[in-house]
Amino acid sequence: MHEKKTIAFVLAGGKKPSLDILSRKRAKAAIPFGTIYRVIDFALSNLMHSEISHVGVLTQYRPESLMDHIANGEAWDWQGRRRGIKILPPYQRQENSDWYKGTADAVYQNLNFISDRDPETVMLISGDHIYRLDYRQILNWHYQKGADITLVVRHFPAAPPSRFGLMDIDQASRIIAYEEKPETVRYDYISLGIYVFKTEILVPLLIADAGKRTTHDIGRDIIGPAIESGRVFAYPYEGPWFYLNDIRAYWEANMDLLGDKSLISLDEWGIETNMLDGNIANYPPTRFRGAGLAQNSMVANGCLIEGTVRNSIIFPGVRIEHGAVVEESILMNDVSVGSNTSLYEVIVDKNVSFGSNVRAGFGENIPNHLFPEFYSTGISVFAKSVRIADSVELGRNVLVYNDVNEEFSKVPSGQTVGGQE
Repeated sequence: MHEKKTIAFVLAGGKKPSLDILSRKRAKAAIPFGTIYRVIDFALSNLMHSEISHVGVLTQYRPESLMDHIANGEAWDWQGRRRGIKILPPYQRQENSDWYKGTADAVYQNLNFISDRDPETVMLISGDHIYRLDYRQILNWHYQKGADITLVVRHFPAAPPSRFGLMDIDQASRIIAYEEKPETVRYDYISLGIYVFKTEILVPLLIADAGKRTTHDIGRDIIGPAIESGRVFAYPYEGPWFYLNDIRAYWEANMDLLGDKSLISLDEWGIETNMLDGNIANYPPTRFRGAGLAQNSMVANGCLIEGTVRNSIIFPGVRIEHGAVVEESILMNDVSVGSNTSLYEVIVDKNVSFGSNVRAGFGENIPNHLFPEFYSTGISVFAKSVRIADSVELGRNVLVYNDVNEEFSKVPSGQTVGGQE
């Protein structure tokens, strides 16, 4: 029954340069996923199934979409006198509050959320990873080990530098060394961004960190120094896990849903979402008209398919007109694709309109000139509410932002339109 003595904070993330277009208008954890979900639904559903009754969601960048999506928490059964979920952006705090300076500072600014509920343990969970895990298993491990802090870890011998917290573990599962996103990889276990703390250990660590000139980061400034106590343990997890670090990772996680041996099982995992967000519960069934068909694709409700869809993820309310072909792509809510338009390996945000005879995602694979480190694998991305006129040609690794104010007929591979706001 350790879950009854536990509260959780979900670290909902902020703006991510590697996901710039998709996270420019929303928190990273609020990015849509898999036709009707958002990325944060995985963390929230894990918490729900683990019977964690009190949850705070920490976000400061564009919190509106998360507020609308989570609402009163009914979708995850967080309603009642002894249950609840609360969005905790910094501007809603007291008059002496400030923008969150880091993950540790975000929790520090909400110490009252902890003290008001008086838990024995506090969980901190990244809200932008995709996986299924019963957190009660971690809590049991934490108590059995007599741990002060427990991290969920994964064996990853080829971990890329500067991306993860890396650690060394002894035979008793103690963490004996920890480095946060080092430039040189020395250890082969990575942190999955899931932490369990004894409350009596966490609170003093946060207070001490708040008085120092640090980065106020949970991994670097809280976990690292605490290792000297000898009571920081690792809980190994080797199940399916997707880290949505960039556009390609986001695209691949969605495409995994279409495979014969998909690692992500939305139904078996019991992933819940708020069907009232965007009114998607009230969309009518999808219609296929004329020669319209979908092959090896996920198509949500409310769509009209008159063209061809292959190996794609189609969100609610999408319209694909006759002669159009959509392949290897992700089309979010209420996208419109005109007749005889062809889209290949594109990610299209909500309310985008393509005219007739458009070609997007074809040509030479030239890295994007602004973000070559993030956009080099061929995927083109279109921001919310973009309008693409008839007969426009767009290459690969093209980015089209929603502040476009000029007309264009061709965008070569690797180029960017807009994005100056």
